[in-house]
Amino acid sequence: MLTYFKQLDQILRGDATRLSSLTDAEIKIPIGGLSLAVLSLGVLYGLCAGSFAMIQTAGQAYMQFIASAIKVPLLLTATFVLSLPNFLWLTHYSA
Repeated sequence: MLTYFKQLDQILRGDATRLSSLTDAEIKIPIGGLSLAVLSLGVLYGLCAGSFAMIQTAGQAYMQFIASAIKVPLLLTATFVLSLPNFLWLTHYSA
Protein backbone atom coordinates (compact mmCIF):
# COMPACT_ATOMS: atom_id res chain seq x y z
CA MET A 1 0.00 0.00 0.00
CA LEU A 2 2.90 2.32 0.73
CA THR A 3 4.16 1.86 -2.83
CA TYR A 4 0.82 3.11 -4.17
CA PHE A 5 1.12 6.26 -2.10
CA LYS A 6 4.68 6.75 -3.35
CA GLN A 7 3.46 6.38 -6.93
CA LEU A 8 0.68 8.88 -6.27
CA ASP A 9 3.28 11.26 -4.87
CA GLN A 10 5.34 10.86 -8.04
CA ILE A 11 2.33 11.85 -10.16
CA LEU A 12 1.41 14.82 -7.97
CA ARG A 13 4.99 16.13 -7.92
CA GLY A 14 5.32 15.66 -11.68
CA ASP A 15 8.14 13.11 -11.50
CA ALA A 16 6.14 10.43 -13.32
CA THR A 17 4.99 12.79 -16.06
CA ARG A 18 8.31 14.33 -17.05
CA LEU A 19 9.30 13.87 -20.65
CA SER A 20 12.29 11.75 -19.66
CA SER A 21 10.07 9.45 -17.55
CA LEU A 22 7.47 8.89 -20.26
CA THR A 23 8.15 6.03 -22.63
CA ASP A 24 5.74 5.01 -25.35
CA ALA A 25 3.49 7.95 -24.37
CA GLU A 26 2.16 6.29 -21.20
CA ILE A 27 2.69 6.48 -17.47
CA LYS A 28 4.09 3.29 -15.94
CA ILE A 29 1.91 3.34 -12.80
CA PRO A 30 -0.86 0.73 -12.35
CA ILE A 31 -4.33 2.27 -12.28
CA GLY A 32 -5.65 -0.25 -9.74
CA GLY A 33 -3.16 0.69 -7.06
CA LEU A 34 -3.58 4.35 -7.78
CA SER A 35 -7.37 4.04 -7.47
CA LEU A 36 -6.99 2.21 -4.16
CA ALA A 37 -4.74 4.96 -2.81
CA VAL A 38 -7.12 7.73 -3.89
CA LEU A 39 -10.16 5.96 -2.43
CA SER A 40 -8.41 5.29 0.88
CA LEU A 41 -7.41 8.95 1.08
CA GLY A 42 -11.04 9.83 0.33
CA VAL A 43 -12.19 7.67 3.24
CA LEU A 44 -9.63 9.37 5.49
CA TYR A 45 -10.85 12.80 4.36
CA GLY A 46 -14.45 11.76 4.96
CA LEU A 47 -13.59 10.59 8.46
CA CYS A 48 -11.89 13.90 9.18
CA ALA A 49 -14.87 15.84 7.84
CA GLY A 50 -17.29 13.69 9.84
CA SER A 51 -15.28 14.07 13.02
CA PHE A 52 -16.56 17.63 13.28
CA ALA A 53 -19.93 16.17 14.23
CA MET A 54 -18.21 14.14 16.94
CA ILE A 55 -16.75 17.31 18.44
CA GLN A 56 -20.10 19.05 18.49
CA THR A 57 -22.66 17.68 20.91
CA ALA A 58 -25.23 15.91 18.78
CA GLY A 59 -27.39 12.86 19.37
CA GLN A 60 -26.50 10.92 16.20
CA ALA A 61 -22.93 12.17 15.70
CA TYR A 62 -21.53 8.75 14.82
CA MET A 63 -23.94 8.51 11.87
CA GLN A 64 -22.45 11.69 10.35
CA PHE A 65 -18.98 10.26 10.97
CA ILE A 66 -19.80 7.07 9.06
CA ALA A 67 -21.82 8.80 6.34
CA SER A 68 -18.99 11.18 5.52
CA ALA A 69 -16.51 8.31 5.30
CA ILE A 70 -18.77 6.59 2.75
CA LYS A 71 -19.95 9.69 0.89
CA VAL A 72 -16.60 11.24 -0.04
CA PRO A 73 -15.15 8.20 -1.90
CA LEU A 74 -18.48 7.71 -3.67
CA LEU A 75 -18.45 11.34 -4.80
CA LEU A 76 -14.87 11.02 -6.03
CA THR A 77 -15.75 7.86 -7.95
CA ALA A 78 -18.90 9.37 -9.44
CA THR A 79 -16.99 12.47 -10.55
CA PHE A 80 -14.36 10.29 -12.20
CA VAL A 81 -16.94 8.13 -13.98
CA LEU A 82 -18.89 11.15 -15.24
CA SER A 83 -15.82 12.95 -16.55
CA LEU A 84 -14.06 9.92 -18.06
CA PRO A 85 -15.94 9.93 -21.40
CA ASN A 86 -14.93 13.54 -21.99
CA PHE A 87 -11.28 12.80 -21.25
CA LEU A 88 -11.33 9.79 -23.55
CA TRP A 89 -12.95 11.86 -26.28
CA LEU A 90 -10.35 14.62 -25.89
CA THR A 91 -7.41 12.22 -26.01
CA HIS A 92 -8.86 10.43 -29.04
CA TYR A 93 -9.53 13.55 -31.12
CA SER A 94 -6.61 15.72 -30.01
CA ALA A 95 -3.98 13.46 -31.60
